[in-house]
Amino acid sequence: MFGNPCDTDDEDRARAAEEIHELLRFAMTQVFPDGDHEALASAGWGLAHGLACLHLDGKLSADSAQEVADRVRAAFAAILSAQAR
Repeated sequence: MFGNPCDTDDEDRARAAEEIHELLRFAMTQVFPDGDHEALASAGWGLAHGLACLHLDGKLSADSAQEVADRVRAAFAAILSAQAR
């Protein structure tokens, strides 16, 4: 379920992973200015990774690539629009 550890020997891959995490962290500062941006970025990465794994395993049924993209966007929109009460 958890796959292989990140390949830190591949500098390009490690740099790309860090850049994605930085982008997520920045996005979370825009949506949740008072939030824990590191934790929120990790949560966003977890959501993206989880949805990707479900799709690749055939457990996120969809008739087209557009439907998959729409479902992923909807999942992120639902999380990002939810505010702590």
